[in-house]
Amino acid sequence: MDRETVLELLSLSDEYTIEELKSGITSYLKETVTINNCWTALNTVCLNQSKEMEAAVLHVLRQNTEAVLQSDDLKTFSSGSLRALLQRDTFFVAEIDLFKAVLKWRQHNTDVPDNDFQTIVSSIRFELVELEHLVSTRL
Repeated sequence: MDRETVLELLSLSDEYTIEELKSGITSYLKETVTINNCWTALNTVCLNQSKEMEAAVLHVLRQNTEAVLQSDDLKTFSSGSLRALLQRDTFFVAEIDLFKAVLKWRQHNTDVPDNDFQTIVSSIRFELVELEHLVSTRL
């Protein structure tokens, strides 16, 4: 069974309150979270509010922040999930790198309303970014 099908089953088990299925799928997903799939997994976690799965995904994010931010999977992240993640302040990376990742995300999510994008960007602590780094960043 492919990962997308497993994530869909997790959503359905949550929607229909099938706790045994949800628990089994969560256990499986926790063991299989990688740098390459953590954005998709975290997006699902945000929708299903699974604290157990969330901890596993955030662990991968914290341990591999730079690689995860450069992952192509980032572009699949929803605006709401990205905003919630940035507001948590769980990354151990320079704010300029977060800003670049958000700009990369925006290039693939042009349909997101400007006010949503502004809310996402407002989560970045620009006061920690050196001006010359900010100026040299290309959109």
